[in-house]
Amino acid sequence: MVREGLAHHQRGALAEARKSYQAALESDPAHFDAQHLLGVLALQAGNPAEAAELIAAALQTRAALPFAADAHVNHGSALKALGRLDEAIQAYDRAIICRPHHAIAYFNRANVLRDLGRQDDAITGFQHVLTLKPDDGDAHFNLGLAQVDVGQFSAAVVSFENALRHNIRSAEIYEAYGRVLRTLGRLEEALASFEALALLRPGSAGSYGNRGVVLADLGREREALADYNRAIALDPRDASFYSNRGQVLRNAGDLEAAAADFALASTLNPKSVKALYNLGTLLSRLKRYSAACEAFASAAALDPNYPFLLGTWLHTRMMLCDWRNFSADLDILCRKIENGESTAPTFALCAMTDSLTLQRKAADIWVETHPLLSGPPLAAPLKSAKIRVGYFSSDFYMHPVMQLAAGLFETHDRSRFEIIAFSYGQKVNDPMRHRLEAAFDRFIDVSHRSDSDIAESARAADLDIAVDLVGYTGGARPGIFAHRAAPVQVSYLGYPATMGASFMDYLVADEVVIPAPARPFFSEKIIWLPTYQVNDRKPDISKLDFDRESLGLPPNGFVFACFNNPFKITPDIFAAWMRILRATPGSVLFISAEEVVSVNLRREASEHGVDPARIIVGKKVPTLEYWARLRAADLFLDTFPFNAHSTASDCLWAGLPVLTLKGESYASRVGASLLTAIGLPELIAVDLADYEAKAAALAKDPHGLAELKRRALSARSTAQLFDTSDFTKHIEEAFVLITKRSRAGKAPDHISVGR
Repeated sequence: MVREGLAHHQRGALAEARKSYQAALESDPAHFDAQHLLGVLALQAGNPAEAAELIAAALQTRAALPFAADAHVNHGSALKALGRLDEAIQAYDRAIICRPHHAIAYFNRANVLRDLGRQDDAITGFQHVLTLKPDDGDAHFNLGLAQVDVGQFSAAVVSFENALRHNIRSAEIYEAYGRVLRTLGRLEEALASFEALALLRPGSAGSYGNRGVVLADLGREREALADYNRAIALDPRDASFYSNRGQVLRNAGDLEAAAADFALASTLNPKSVKALYNLGTLLSRLKRYSAACEAFASAAALDPNYPFLLGTWLHTRMMLCDWRNFSADLDILCRKIENGESTAPTFALCAMTDSLTLQRKAADIWVETHPLLSGPPLAAPLKSAKIRVGYFSSDFYMHPVMQLAAGLFETHDRSRFEIIAFSYGQKVNDPMRHRLEAAFDRFIDVSHRSDSDIAESARAADLDIAVDLVGYTGGARPGIFAHRAAPVQVSYLGYPATMGASFMDYLVADEVVIPAPARPFFSEKIIWLPTYQVNDRKPDISKLDFDRESLGLPPNGFVFACFNNPFKITPDIFAAWMRILRATPGSVLFISAEEVVSVNLRREASEHGVDPARIIVGKKVPTLEYWARLRAADLFLDTFPFNAHSTASDCLWAGLPVLTLKGESYASRVGASLLTAIGLPELIAVDLADYEAKAAALAKDPHGLAELKRRALSARSTAQLFDTSDFTKHIEEAFVLITKRSRAGKAPDHISVGR
């Protein structure tokens, strides 16, 4: 009967097979084969508990016999299906005792070891299978999967290639092979693997999704977008497709569409921390900070250790001046950075601490965790009569960086320099954009091109120098410089910290923002100029009329002011401001903020014992009103550790003295740099106590304050800070020196100009 049942079993007549096995058991209740094969039928029918019981019964008296090996293997499979993994291992071990060269037992055992997280043992197991059956394609494939688990990516590639030799039409292998090739940065090979996958699964959403990821990596974003659209049409419930499409849309500058995709991804998969994090970052870029914080809070509830979540969330809360748990969160953040954890984007950290050690470590961590495809070092172009300089930015419009640098672009000596703009941001049709387009010899819009394509265009233009005006601020595209846009690459103006990247050769500074002892904390070589900040010509405001009451200010009393971005205001500096107000009766603090920020700051003022009505809030105003508003104040209180930059220059031009606090980092020494350049070093405080004492003293010394205003106004025509032509000559001298080094085949080195 068992032989008859086995024949039915082999041809798929399972009901007949069961009848035959049961008939055999009726004749012999201890029939080994009948019990074993009934267990196999139960396993095939999806009843592992019944299977385990039947096979265990069969093995009770014959467990050690050689022919019992297959029964032990099947018993192990039933136990594995029940989640009893350690018992399954024991079953496979018994099979191997019965038959020492049982390849299937070793194979199944290795799979269970992998399920148990014992990847090294699993790898050893699969390797042993291959000594028994070198042509076992499944063993090669599963060995590759285990190698991926432990990060042995190059070894996994070999295993997957061996697997494909035995099963060239396996979509599963092509998918795993393509993913590991992508991990290794072998993108063209990964694309070929996913192309093969798409041929094997022409109607599979996953095939298009996988291919789209690699196309996006290759900078072929339009093709990637088309693949994501196909994937979504085939499977509109897969959150990963929306998340990946959102990243492509974000890179293309379509932030609203990207935010919508991330929101949908997080709705479809509420446990996707990545989707929530991406949604938060997009909402933050769209200045919807409250909604962004909600997304980050949801992400943190799922995984508080998600890379860069804590720092990004804290930075976004700082945009709102929401300082709940600020001190505790900052302590955690700093400890995590010290431990080498991916905790805070480098730009965000500039406003949280002035520690050069932490800022350099954070930059190193950022670079390590955001690997970019670096191009080879470029040889200098053939020597030409002019030095070609490319300025790269996403901000060629009415932006603080351009308000400082527009005059530099116009003032460059065209007999010695050719100046080219590479604009990769959205086109903003404002007067500054029109002015900038006219300021360059060539203005190239590369906003819809990939990093590699932009770098290739720059190389085709034979640039000598590529100047990055963005760094790691909003809209950053460091991948352009990783691909090497020019033989010499310079970070300037937009980012007041090290990028920690080997592809950025120089950083423009002065001796105040980066004194010589601070050089080890910067990966770049330093170009020291007499003053680091260029300034454009500013309007003549001497005849502007202003009325304090029209600005919401009291007609009498001392007006302290700060018009910095809210994220630069820390609880410590705000507490100092409140102590200054308490020490100066009748004084007010004039700030520029949105409603939610002003509500938070007034609440904080009340908690510091200051009447919230003494916080006067001004809204964003047109340019002339902005200048008038500066003149309406008595003393500008700088933020720390991220000082005012363009705003400080604006204040000094308007004759408004700036009181700053000098720290250790570049960002915390900008105010000191500007005040040194304008000849007002007495407004540089060395610590918070000194800062508060100077503010209170100036509020009580109208004659001293008037003299400071006079000196600031006088400096407009004499100080280096406002001499665009002089600055241009110095930076051009630096460009000549670093180009000569490059053309001579010399490595970058620190240089000093005009001192």
